[in-house]
Amino acid sequence: MKFRPLQKSFSIAVLLLFLPATHAWSSGLSVPADVIAIYQSNTVLVDAYPWPGMTLRVVVRLASIDVPRTPGQCQSESKRAAAARRFTERQIGSLISLNGVREGDDAGSVRANITTQEGMDLAQMLIESNFARPHDGGESQGWCRN
Repeated sequence: MKFRPLQKSFSIAVLLLFLPATHAWSSGLSVPADVIAIYQSNTVLVDAYPWPGMTLRVVVRLASIDVPRTPGQCQSESKRAAAARRFTERQIGSLISLNGVREGDDAGSVRANITTQEGMDLAQMLIESNFARPHDGGESQGWCRN
């Protein structure tokens, strides 16, 4: 059976909704993943391995942080976003662990905490380097202030 992109995204999202009820993602265990691409400082495409013999290609967005975006609302936000993405590229490596995985904002995506192979929390590293702020939902403070 061939899936159109929307059907594939929907099927991944449905699968991810069922996995937390029965799998390591809800129990606090780490799910290993290979990084395929880095889209923004807080958004990566991975091949995740939640179960032996199972691979899920999924977009992962870091949970609970706000980062500058590209394109930004101003030039300084765009520059900061580019620097933050380069920071993530240098820090993340090719093998990561996903923790606290939950449904994402878009079909086929998830929110999670990302831990590097060295055991470092990517969100915390971005915050400590002034490339991100803690964020619990709601409206962003924006990145265009001096």
